[in-house]
Amino acid sequence: MATQNDSKVVVIGAGIAGVSAALKLVYNGIPDVTLLEAQDYIGGRVKAAMIDGSPADLGAQFIHGRTGNPVYEIAAKLKRIPFATSVNPVEESLTNPGDIFYTSSGHKIERDEVKELMELLSEVLENEVTDGYGKSVQEALESVYSKFLSENEGKINPAMEEVYEAAYRWFSKYVQVDNATDDLSQLSLDSEYVVLPGDRYTIVDNGMSGLVATLAEQLPPGVVQLNTPVSRIDWTCEETDNPRQSSGSKPIRVTCENGNTIEADHVIVTISIGCLKATHKTLFQPLLPAPVQEAVEHTGFGLIGKIFLQFEEPFWEDHRESTQDNFFESYEFLWLDSHLPTIQSDRSKRKTKSGHPWWYGIHSMETMYMHPRVLEIFLNREQVELSDDLPDEEVMAVCTDVMRAFIKDIPIPDPVAIHRTNWFDNPYTRGTYSYASTQFRNQDKKHFGRPVPSSKDPQVLFAGEAYSKEFQSTFHGALISGDNTADFLLSQYGLKPHRKLIDLVSP
Repeated sequence: MATQNDSKVVVIGAGIAGVSAALKLVYNGIPDVTLLEAQDYIGGRVKAAMIDGSPADLGAQFIHGRTGNPVYEIAAKLKRIPFATSVNPVEESLTNPGDIFYTSSGHKIERDEVKELMELLSEVLENEVTDGYGKSVQEALESVYSKFLSENEGKINPAMEEVYEAAYRWFSKYVQVDNATDDLSQLSLDSEYVVLPGDRYTIVDNGMSGLVATLAEQLPPGVVQLNTPVSRIDWTCEETDNPRQSSGSKPIRVTCENGNTIEADHVIVTISIGCLKATHKTLFQPLLPAPVQEAVEHTGFGLIGKIFLQFEEPFWEDHRESTQDNFFESYEFLWLDSHLPTIQSDRSKRKTKSGHPWWYGIHSMETMYMHPRVLEIFLNREQVELSDDLPDEEVMAVCTDVMRAFIKDIPIPDPVAIHRTNWFDNPYTRGTYSYASTQFRNQDKKHFGRPVPSSKDPQVLFAGEAYSKEFQSTFHGALISGDNTADFLLSQYGLKPHRKLIDLVSP
């Protein structure tokens, strides 16, 4: 049985990493924990909007993998996994095939017509790279695509070659959005990400935000302080060999924007890498060690946006009969250069770097579990930046016109409502999640996320999805990171965890 001590720990950021770290500490011998959250809710980049009386996840939306995934285990214990497996289970895969492909000329393309190319491109992501450090995903995809065209030279007619080109762009956009990267040339092929066995996308009853809420409810009253941004963390920068368990010395002073200060033995920083990049030079006094700063700067952090279109009735019911297991999931859009649609409802004059309007390249519109009248659209960073300040009515009309340009075999009604994310404008997130950047160097690996000033004297610690090398960008990566950071801190005081997070929840 663990014994309690008088250490004071401040956790900054009440996302799932901060919540899991605080829970682990409180229930395993360090009860004096304060969890500071800048915003007015618990969850961080896990947040929901209510649509038709059910939560729709604006941030983290899926559980990735089953076996060895503590989030899946918690959700299963809470009886929130609606299906034992998805309708079309994909085992240990980084990609999911599209369901129904349409070209911008309005023609429907069967999956089998582009299956060979899609599988070749998918192999780029599935293969483990051991020798090509720094090589980008874009270089690898371009190489595979060029080889595919070369091997099929003379066998492909011009019309089909244009479809393949569009399919290549579709796959590239899929990877770009999936990894929240602005540019695939910045996405490293040398990723340590581990794909857990089980479905790539597992949905959760009551959403991922519901899981965070259930875990946060286990925290004792008074631990969480909402609407409390932190402006400064003063730490000593002096390394000692022994924990401050009995010395009474509290070397860290956390100053909040409201003027309140908290003295602590340890601070666990769980803010997003985007926030850390923007604030670390003013947040920490003294500055973090130079190698730690460099590792933060070299870590990729990106942005995606979501648009939820709500309809009076689900017109896509007409396509259920033609899909496997009578379960429709998505429309996939292949943009042909010879048939670029004119969208009259688009009044924006701003263009992407390639000279296209913000809606060019929208790659899919997907159904949502628990929201039978909603289609979901994912946008990359550039699309978000160009469309974020446009009126809802215009964005809704543009998305509808894009759909009508592609889908000609059934009538598309006007949507009745739109819901949009705003992670881009949020100063406490500054994006969505991290990715393996080509700028991240070998020497950065040993400094990124390490305690400062040292592991012997961990005054400032870090947790969050970005620090989970094997599960970067995921909800379970954030939870594991917070859990592991708490375990490390407990070990400094000779405390052995006797209660896991899953032990704290019940159906």
